[in-house]
Amino acid sequence: MVSVSSLSSAFLSDNARNETDENIVNCFIQTEVFWSLFNVGHTILYGSRGAGKTFISRMASFPLLRQSPHEYAKEIIQEKNYIGVFVNTDIRFVGSARSAMWTESEFSDLYFIWKFNLNCLKSLCVTIESVLEHRFGDTAARFACELEICSTVASMLRMKERPRLLEFPQIISAYESALREKMAAAFLSREPVERHLIGPFSIELLEPIQVLIDVFTKLCPDYCNTKWLFFIDEAEFLTVPQLKVINSFIRTHTGRISLKVATLPYHYRTFETNISTTLQEGDDYGVEILDASPIYALNSDNAKSIYEFARLLYERRVRHLQTRRLLPSDDSTSINLSSLDSVLGGSRLLAKKPRIADKNLAMEKLKDHLDSTTCVRAERLLNEAASFDDQIWRKISGPIALREEFQESRRGHRATDLYSGVELLVRCTDGVPRRMINVFHLIAREAARAGGRIGGVQGQFGSRRHRSILSYRAQNRILSSFGARRHANSLSVPQRGPELNKLIERLGMYFHERLHSGLISTDLVISFSVEDSCPEKLWDTVLHGVAYGHLFPNWLSGRPDTLSKIGTYRLSFCYAPHFYLYPTKGKAHSLTRIMHNQPLNERREHTPISKGQLDFFLDGRRV
Repeated sequence: MVSVSSLSSAFLSDNARNETDENIVNCFIQTEVFWSLFNVGHTILYGSRGAGKTFISRMASFPLLRQSPHEYAKEIIQEKNYIGVFVNTDIRFVGSARSAMWTESEFSDLYFIWKFNLNCLKSLCVTIESVLEHRFGDTAARFACELEICSTVASMLRMKERPRLLEFPQIISAYESALREKMAAAFLSREPVERHLIGPFSIELLEPIQVLIDVFTKLCPDYCNTKWLFFIDEAEFLTVPQLKVINSFIRTHTGRISLKVATLPYHYRTFETNISTTLQEGDDYGVEILDASPIYALNSDNAKSIYEFARLLYERRVRHLQTRRLLPSDDSTSINLSSLDSVLGGSRLLAKKPRIADKNLAMEKLKDHLDSTTCVRAERLLNEAASFDDQIWRKISGPIALREEFQESRRGHRATDLYSGVELLVRCTDGVPRRMINVFHLIAREAARAGGRIGGVQGQFGSRRHRSILSYRAQNRILSSFGARRHANSLSVPQRGPELNKLIERLGMYFHERLHSGLISTDLVISFSVEDSCPEKLWDTVLHGVAYGHLFPNWLSGRPDTLSKIGTYRLSFCYAPHFYLYPTKGKAHSLTRIMHNQPLNERREHTPISKGQLDFFLDGRRV
């Protein structure tokens, strides 16, 4: 039997910051969004928490991209079109850049420019070292170039020594720490602080970086047409004045440097600059969105590509484990465990259900679930098999199966197992890579305990046997508990955790009642719409829910930088097993209507929202 720890260790890390360079290169899956970032313009990359912004930014950096086996990556490196630089905006950068000592002082812009330039310099030193190694290897020419570049950096830092390039990140950190200590002492003593900031790093944003790039280009003229792409991560932590500094650079700079700024949806807080103008999309910057794929479209090309992405993500990580000899690669058990389809099987809930042959029996079954208008339409189409299948049965057979299964589980006849199978699991992760990895860790642990043996499960909707290593009931349990944990973790969302937790509860209960109480139509109520009259506190809660992956806009061509309240949204599909919902986009009801509406039936495990909780969102006001 494959050990539980061996297989599940392929999915231990769920954050790109914790991944080794080797793991990122071997496990990275290239997407269209990734390649689209290699262009000459500035770009804002939007993605909810865990969507892969940091993973993409790290992989785009030259030291990692040069190791990629992908043909286009090799072309970028060979043609010298672009050099990516990953700027690690770690918690120390974020913390010091937002310190009240600087953000509330007249020197805040000066300090931010100084701090930003130093951080970029550290990353550039690592990148240039990798470029020189790739360009020259271990030759005298390489060391001559490195010596010249190191002299330039040392001069900026006012150093007499000439250390190697890879030593500079640590030296710069020490230099920065010592200077910050002097500035803090001067600040507390009410002495002039700005004199400590005088130097090449506080003149203009990225000016010392441009100087170093010019020195490198003079030494390596075959890179004279190269565009340097600086990937700036976690811009949601930057203040409005700091973003204005970056926006001013984007608006005015026409040199070799392009910024690729990653942030949460709706969290690029301003497009204003410090030069009395505003950034214009298309003219000053482009936009890429990681969350825009409509995974709720069952048969769309986007949905199919996400399913394939999930299969690749799972299999590539398991195979990487095998290449490290932590998992056998030649026995049947390990072969089974390396295939996501073998582990999970197909989805019963999302699979196409065979239509009931007896028309009278079919209508009797439908009348138990459908409202009168839908029943009339179904009877009219009953003799047109293709139209009936497409307009009625395809849309309603899954929700009907879910309604019946829920009733059976309430009577205690059996525990549900409908939330299972590859397609359903991928849908419950919303196509978010980090969420996939979290769920893969859970299923890999259970599958290893099962010993990698493929069993059989009799399908409810036909004679076909659904075969998988992990039982459908176990999969259902895993996805239900995952949704429950996500709901509990929503409490920790910054600034709006308690409000978001209550909003998720309210939406889940409302959609549950619309599905399981009374009659339904082919267009399920499972989304919500926001109007301009929505209270600011409630709207802000929605925005935080989107940013942290608990809510999703029903994007087909959405704009996360448009702060208009008008739009439709849905719960993350991870909440479908938690609230017994069908994971689809569906029809939207007004959010304010949902907040005021009382559930049709109460469930013991969930408490409906009270007037006090409603006031919690509305600041004590009625809509």
